[in-house]
Amino acid sequence: MLMVSSVGLLTAMDILKRCRKLIIIKITSYGLITVSLLLSFLALANYYQWPKSDARWISEYLSRNWEAGEIILVVPGYQEKVYRYYLQYVYSRPDIVSWVYPSEAEDIIKLKLNAEAGFLIVVGDASSNEEWIAKLLKMGLRPVKIPRSKWLGQYLFVWKHK
Repeated sequence: MLMVSSVGLLTAMDILKRCRKLIIIKITSYGLITVSLLLSFLALANYYQWPKSDARWISEYLSRNWEAGEIILVVPGYQEKVYRYYLQYVYSRPDIVSWVYPSEAEDIIKLKLNAEAGFLIVVGDASSNEEWIAKLLKMGLRPVKIPRSKWLGQYLFVWKHK
């Protein structure tokens, strides 16, 4: 979108340079370009103001609801880096980052989640495995949904053994 906009803007500027005699056309054209840039700025500012990914929504939820000592497991494990990034650099919560651990689906069922409380983030293929999700629900995990977002392919579960 930026490429198309910049090409269009450069083309418009080139046309204006060729029309040196028509000062009214130049002023009108510069005015239209300025107005369109200002109008697009408002839309772009609004677009980039809100989180656009499931990982960011989940990280925001964690930054608000995490309590000291709660473990955060991420399945599959390689996705853990994304959550560490958001918690460390976007939400400035290095205290939570040290509690984020990579894990695999098989390990969750075997370990029976011995920690007293925590969060389980399930991403990708594991989130579409209904049988495995049913096992997690039987283990006492509660799914969390944030009402203002629509999560695609990612789940957040909470457990508390208190």
